Amino acid sequence: MDASIIDKTLLSNIGVFRLDNIGDGVLTSALLRNLRQELPQSRITVFAWEGVAKYFQTCPYVNSTVALPRIAPSQRQEPEVQAFIDKFGQHFSGAFDLAVNPRSAPDHYYAGLLVARTEAEYRLGFRQTDFISDFNPNPCYNYLINTPPQRPVTEINLEVLRALGIEPGSASPEVWIDNLTQQRADELLDREEPAGGFCAVTIGAADPFKIWPCEQFSEIVSFLAARLSMVSVLIGSGEDRECGEFIKHHNQESCIDLTGRTTLSELAGVVKRCHLYVGNDTGPKHFAAALGVPVVEITGLPEVSVDFPYDTGVYFQAYDVRNVIIRPTSFFSRQEVVSGQAIESITVEVVEEKIQELLGLQLD
Repeated sequence: MDASIIDKTLLSNIGVFRLDNIGDGVLTSALLRNLRQELPQSRITVFAWEGVAKYFQTCPYVNSTVALPRIAPSQRQEPEVQAFIDKFGQHFSGAFDLAVNPRSAPDHYYAGLLVARTEAEYRLGFRQTDFISDFNPNPCYNYLINTPPQRPVTEINLEVLRALGIEPGSASPEVWIDNLTQQRADELLDREEPAGGFCAVTIGAADPFKIWPCEQFSEIVSFLAARLSMVSVLIGSGEDRECGEFIKHHNQESCIDLTGRTTLSELAGVVKRCHLYVGNDTGPKHFAAALGVPVVEITGLPEVSVDFPYDTGVYFQAYDVRNVIIRPTSFFSRQEVVSGQAIESITVEVVEEKIQELLGLQLD
């Protein structure tokens, strides 16, 4: 069906189901901004996993946020998923005129089932061709959107608006930090601005195969201090504390260890103070890019891959920020990528070289 025939004046309640990670939430901010600009009187509710929902709670374009407990991979079986849908779906059945799933990649999290459970008159989602565990989400929607090829995710999300007959504005993502949160972030840094500024160094990631070795990060922190007079700010969750302590022990005054010590909003405030981001492919990378901080991303994923077609580095095309993505120079199979061999093959020397190139410095 053609969603452009929908009378937008009838969309008084809109549900956006963004069941993804933090970075995906940041990439959705442009869609929310454009929705609010085009439909100023509508009530917009975002559904997100616990943790990610905290990002949306600071969004000025959203009326309310619903935090859902994350479905672990081990629970993504039909009985567990159906129990999840039955438990939470009853709370918003019939609550929305329009329900949207802006994820164009495969529906790992069964957001389509939640959209269907709303029984909204208009249910929009991207047409899927790659199915997870034989789950075909396409029947969950009565309006399907075709995914445009080789476009940044922020621009792909805006296809939701085009499907409604609305020509969107800017695709630039946003991060929202209030004055009090920024003040707390400044206190966490707890020192005068170093000569070379601060560098956000993200040492963790949700997926183990996306994590560069701790020892190599420690060498990069030493390099940033010696070559660029930068103080590194170590970012990660509580699970990264051991690595943070290791790097701190070997670098002392040239780094600040904030692993497991910030809220999501405070983390954004810390990143805003930084002059450079170096680290894994994870949520803070998207914070940095949205805040205009130059990004050096280290990833074990190849540039073009049949195995990983939705994570090939086109994200930053929508950001007005300098960035470089460092990838393995050799071929690795899917099994080798997932085992961590691919990202471990990236040397410290290559990362140092790319940092200097990005910042326009003469190579040593």
